[in-house]
Amino acid sequence: MKSKVRHRSDSLVGWCKHWELWFVLALILTLILRGAAILSWGWGNAGMVMLEQALFATPGRRAQDIAARAEMLLRQAMVYAPGSRSTWRGLGFALAIQGREDEAVTAWQSAGGMGEKFIQWGEEARSEGQYEEALKWYDWSLRVDSGLGDPWYYRGLVYEVMGRWEEALEAYKRAIEAGVFVHIGRSSPYYRMGRIYQWWLEPRQVDAALRAYEAAIEASDFGANWEAADCHYKRGEIYSWQGRDPRESIRDYQQAISLNPNHHWAHLRLGYALYQVYGDVALAERVIGQAIDLWPDDRDRKWPYRFLGDIYRESGMIDKAIVAYQDVLRFDPNDAHAQNILRMLREE
Repeated sequence: MKSKVRHRSDSLVGWCKHWELWFVLALILTLILRGAAILSWGWGNAGMVMLEQALFATPGRRAQDIAARAEMLLRQAMVYAPGSRSTWRGLGFALAIQGREDEAVTAWQSAGGMGEKFIQWGEEARSEGQYEEALKWYDWSLRVDSGLGDPWYYRGLVYEVMGRWEEALEAYKRAIEAGVFVHIGRSSPYYRMGRIYQWWLEPRQVDAALRAYEAAIEASDFGANWEAADCHYKRGEIYSWQGRDPRESIRDYQQAISLNPNHHWAHLRLGYALYQVYGDVALAERVIGQAIDLWPDDRDRKWPYRFLGDIYRESGMIDKAIVAYQDVLRFDPNDAHAQNILRMLREE
């Protein structure tokens, strides 16, 4: 037993005497195995620091010179780690600052995921009202990933805010042609096109709006329930403008309410359509009353009372019609429709 203990003790002493050698061997092995990663990290970190200086420099020759140095460092980093996504991404910005946009796009494509990243930055700019900045990010997204429909869709939203209706329509058409969406549904561009055709062109293009809404409903791929609800509502509204059987509109209004119970316009038009079909004033009052309860406190709050006034007048309930039209003028004193009918009713 003593000999075994002595043997182990001697071995431990021998190992301790040569620990320096073991440490050096371990260090050499680490450098061999991890040296490329360490060198890549060093070059890449230096390149990113230089790139940050270029990004914050005043655009011009100085920024381009700094970006060129950043490019050199980042390319050196890729010698040791050619698959580094962050390095490819940084290289893209260094090239873009130098005006070498096609090369920048190639670098970002190698990084992967930059199309969606540019969309994200575009959306942040759009939410802050920086519309021209947003359009630039959407452009980069399209150049990096031309198959995405999302950037075209978001461009359309920006053009709508800017009142550039024809450009918005073209953007939505391009989104539909692309057909590949990450953040939105396939129905959304059709829905937005329908709104423009229905309300924002002069003259209105009601038939084109209807086709767009029907395409959206057929695709059945909305980004949110409120959008689907409004699409059904607007189709029902156009049916009523075209003088079609009110039952067709009723189906769409009811579908809109099932998708979005707070859709006050759908409640309002449903109440009037039900009166047209059944002549039931009490039923219409009840449904329109739901619209009034949901209605936001704004100038458009006059509309439920205009519809009620029309129903009462058509039903011969003149006193109630007068009260309803007076309510209209309470919310909008300049409503010519209510003024004229009140004058006529009082004369009669």
